[in-house]
Amino acid sequence: MREELPCYPVIDEIDAIAPKREKTHGEVERRIVSQLLTLMDGIKKRTHVVVIAATNRPNSLDPALVVLAALTERLT
Repeated sequence: MREELPCYPVIDEIDAIAPKREKTHGEVERRIVSQLLTLMDGIKKRTHVVVIAATNRPNSLDPALVVLAALTERLT
């Protein structure tokens, strides 16, 4: 039953945790972005999970995240 429940996690200001990796200043920030990308890729396989992410600075997002998000709907 639990697998069938819909889930809608919301990440506000995603640019704060997923900036372009070349703009990060340390290894920790790069690892956070990489881990987020891995988790988001795994969520694609779950049919009842829709991630909603918001940003005012879409140009500052890591390109890999933008490509991953292109598989879904983007509102501008």
